[in-house]
Amino acid sequence: MAKRTIYLPHEIETMDPGEIRKAYSRLRKQANRRLANLEKNDLGGYGSFRYGRLDQMFEDDVAQELAEVSRFLRDPRHTVRGAKQWRSEMLESLHENKGGVFDDINESNFQDWVEYMDHLRDKYGNKLFDSGDATEVFIEAERLNLPDTIIRNHFNMFRKNLDTIRDIDSITNAKKPGATVRFTDFKNAIKKAKR
Repeated sequence: MAKRTIYLPHEIETMDPGEIRKAYSRLRKQANRRLANLEKNDLGGYGSFRYGRLDQMFEDDVAQELAEVSRFLRDPRHTVRGAKQWRSEMLESLHENKGGVFDDINESNFQDWVEYMDHLRDKYGNKLFDSGDATEVFIEAERLNLPDTIIRNHFNMFRKNLDTIRDIDSITNAKKPGATVRFTDFKNAIKKAKR
């Protein structure tokens, strides 16, 4: 009989601390093997993240960590087969996009693109760009082999000076000069800077 991997929060609440610790230790090992296997197959994006040992956490946090590791293990994307299927479906969906913006995203740069998009979303939200424009910047930076620090510095400068940029009378890249500044304008400015 297979050992249990699914522990829902309401079930964890009814377990005694010893059961929680034992279940966490067992699932932690399994999850860390999966993380290593995903990384080995270039399907991760988890870096050096691993679930911590019991002696590395507060007693009050163990139940929450058991819920987290259980959630990780039941997500089909956290197996090699599931991650490959998810990646394949994502690429297919991206390539169905009518504008062709995502056509250059492929198996070789997919994980970098996902991490890049996650970073932008975490840091800036979706106020300054849409995913198509952000992808165009990613592809252009990749084509020019630009270090990510250049993109980050330019993006931060763009964000800090957005109000000033909006006040400029004529912005040659905007569809309506003086009326709007798009993320595409930022992308085009980077292209011009590299010429």
